[in-house]
Formats: sequence, C-alpha cells, structure tokens
Amino acid sequence: MVESVRAVAPEFEGIVEWREHKIKQPESLVFMTSLMVKNIPTICIDGRITFVSRIPAREELIAAIQRRIFEKLRMKIKRRRASLFILGDGGEKCQEVRRNAEKAILELGVDVDVEMVTDEKTIYSFGISPVQTPAVIMARYAVKSTKSVPEPVILKEWIKDVR
Repeated sequence: MVESVRAVAPEFEGIVEWREHKIKQPESLVFMTSLMVKNIPTICIDGRITFVSRIPAREELIAAIQRRIFEKLRMKIKRRRASLFILGDGGEKCQEVRRNAEKAILELGVDVDVEMVTDEKTIYSFGISPVQTPAVIMARYAVKSTKSVPEPVILKEWIKDVR
C-alpha cells in the first residue's frame, strides 16, 4: 500500500504530503486510533479513512486525492463569501456607497454580495437608527461543517466566536 501512495505522490508534488504510520511506533498507534482505523493497511486522506485492507488502482487513488483537493478548494471558496449591507433611504449617498463598494469588490476580485436595505424595521434590526445612515454592515460567512452533525460542545465553540 505504501508503494501505491509513494508512486502517485509525485503527481501532487507541492500540494499533498503523505506519511507512513507504522503500528510498532506508539505515536503512530495513537494517531491511527484517533482516526478510528481498525484494519491495516488503511489509506486515509486528510484524516478520513478512504481505502481499507486493499490496494487501490493508481487511477482510483489519484481520483480520491483529487476529490479531496476539490472539496477543500470548494470549502475555501465558500469561506470567502460575504455580504455588504448598505443601510439607508436608497438616496444619493447610499448610491454613492454602492458604487464605491462595487468598485472595491471589482478591484479586489472577491465574492461579496451588495444589498441595499431601506426598510426602517430591518435597519433597526442591525442596531442602527435611520438617522445614522448611510451605514455599512459587513457580514462574512464561514463554512464550519459539511456532511456531519457537530456535537453541542463544538457548536458552542463556534458560537463563542460571535461574541
């Protein structure tokens, strides 16, 4: 199995690191136990058990690594999403803020949605009084979990970041 991984590693040079964990080394045993590895040999990709007790074909191993790279890239792209809310009456000053925001977004090449908020009740919900407008609120979205059910203790840690 090690030979299979060693053979495809050059395909991902500078992108992927690989390590062999031998069961006779205590730190490796602890690591494998933390990943819930029950059978050997096992290939894990980014801490996820991917191949158990079998040597995958070269193409199958490459495809599995590529899928994980794609997942990580997609997560990274999602993490960079944000919204910019312009609060106000929608008048000339708000329009100027919108133009400036769109220019800045274009120059930076980032994925930021711009939304004009003119409803007084919604403006108050942001903690802003209409007399304080135009105001700009930046909201950044961070993907914390996909394809799993986080435990309450994990959710608490994420929620603490909001304080």
